[in-house]
Amino acid sequence: MLRMSLLATLAFSLCQTAAQAQMSHHQHASEAACEGVELRCASKVTPAFASDGTLWLAWMAGGRISVASSKDQGRSFSTPVQVTQEKLKLDWGPDARPQIVVEKTGGIALAFSIFRDKAFNGQVLATRSIDGGRSFAEVQPITADNESQRFAALGLDADGSVFAAWIDKRNRVPAKQEGKKYEGAGVFFASSKDGGAVYTDFRSSLTVLATVVSTTISDRITIDAGTKALDTTTRNIPEAKDGSGLKYSPGGDEFGVLTAAESGGKLPKIGERLELIVPHCDPSVNLYDRIYACRGEKVEAIWPVAARREGA
Repeated sequence: MLRMSLLATLAFSLCQTAAQAQMSHHQHASEAACEGVELRCASKVTPAFASDGTLWLAWMAGGRISVASSKDQGRSFSTPVQVTQEKLKLDWGPDARPQIVVEKTGGIALAFSIFRDKAFNGQVLATRSIDGGRSFAEVQPITADNESQRFAALGLDADGSVFAAWIDKRNRVPAKQEGKKYEGAGVFFASSKDGGAVYTDFRSSLTVLATVVSTTISDRITIDAGTKALDTTTRNIPEAKDGSGLKYSPGGDEFGVLTAAESGGKLPKIGERLELIVPHCDPSVNLYDRIYACRGEKVEAIWPVAARREGA
């Protein structure tokens, strides 16, 4: 439950960040007070508390990322440690501040973004410290994808996993290749089980469970998930989570129609259930009274949809 709440919080904060960024591409969000790497020269600073109460700061100044800690609530700080030695083209967007989280074991995960070109395409880089912030590993891209990433956010799960989220434009390439309109950047997630050394990209997590209710026509099946179960107002369409390639089309308010990806392909039998990846999260969630948060086959929690549209 904490994990899903964390993802929702990161996604919400990133959506706000993306909106602000559209208004500040042609001006620096904040100007540094000086050109050095000291804290007093920082243009962006991010605080984080360790479980023992130690205050950590991560900041960007002079094209570099640095950190320092305080054990007396900020009255004094340790000698700063430069996370990056090389001067970088740091992302100066409105909320492109370095991100830092501190594990219970004292390990530190850190992420930040840089500009790759003059078109504001970015790249999120990540690193970690396993010696209490005295040194940091060489920075690495947080994802292997080569498209633009900006505005990273970090969080810690209860089991110590590091979660990362960022604004990502990787969908623009397939949209162009398929001759479709690019709908804009999306929020992408990744997690790390080793304190931020390696991140694994997430798969889509929001699905609708549907049941096959009719197989009377040989090349298609009918499921109990129509426009009252899935928002279909975007260009994207629901996809089968199992990767079978079944093609969905609306069949009215109550029903949807699935056909095989290839002629003669195998179709689910009547009564079988399948999960459909939701193509448009917000208005689809708005159609339901509750969300079932699952880990594998186990239901971990049930969350009421408190802000559901009246009369839906």
